[in-house]
Amino acid sequence: MSVIFTEEVDRLRIDLNTAERGQAKAEYDKKQLEKRFRVEQDRAERAEKQLGEFQHDLAAYRRRLTELQNDVTRLSHLENQISESRSKLKDTRTELERLQTEHERVSVDLDATRNELSERTAERDMLKAEVGPTRSLLQALKLSLEAEGRVRDELVNYGWGEV
Repeated sequence: MSVIFTEEVDRLRIDLNTAERGQAKAEYDKKQLEKRFRVEQDRAERAEKQLGEFQHDLAAYRRRLTELQNDVTRLSHLENQISESRSKLKDTRTELERLQTEHERVSVDLDATRNELSERTAERDMLKAEVGPTRSLLQALKLSLEAEGRVRDELVNYGWGEV
């Protein structure tokens, strides 16, 4: 064979080897890309799944936030009621203190009145004791005067005249 032909064959063999290596590298790169594609596809599926979970969680958090906002509104109303109740309680305590002071004053007055009543009752009883004999004497005197009046009337009737 000729040298040109042999060189040509050698060049073709080199080109073939280069092409085969290029093809092997391309197949290897293709397999690596397919593998990377599957990894990325798995990652994308996991990300989609995670996104779905996040969306579900977000919806749950929004519902919970709405519930909490409703609770805040309700508690705000209750806070106003509690504030009003505290104010009323303060007023009631002030009134209670005033009434307790008044009760103590009235109790002192009542004790003084009871003592005075006891003194007056004792005085009345003493006067009754003193008046009792006087009353008896007055009754006896009255009877005596009545008897004397009757005696006078009889004497006048019998003509003894005025006595």
